[in-house]
Amino acid sequence: MSNLINGKIPNQAIQTLKIVKDLFGSSIVGVYLFGSAVNGGLRINSDVDVLVVVNHSLPQLTRKKLTERLMTISGKIGNTDSVRPLEVTVINRSEVVPW
Repeated sequence: MSNLINGKIPNQAIQTLKIVKDLFGSSIVGVYLFGSAVNGGLRINSDVDVLVVVNHSLPQLTRKKLTERLMTISGKIGNTDSVRPLEVTVINRSEVVPW
C-alpha cells in the first residue's frame, strides 16, 4: 500500500480493515481501498471507498454488526472533524466469479 499517489491511507480505511478482519476472519478473500483515496483526488468532502470480497454469504447478524461498527467510525459529508464518510461494499466472490 505504499505506492498510493497521495501517500497516506485514510484513518477510516485502517479502522475498517480492523473491523472487517475481526468480523470476517478467514472468510476474507481481499480488502481493497479504491477511489479518490488512491488516485490522488481525495478532497475535503470525499468519502473513503473500501471493497471487501468474502468467500461466502454473510448471515444477517454479521451484516448488522458490520453496519453498527462502521457507523461508529464513519463521518458525515461536510463535518469539521476530519472524519470521512465510509462507503464499504461487501461482495461474495462466488456471486461474481465466473463473471
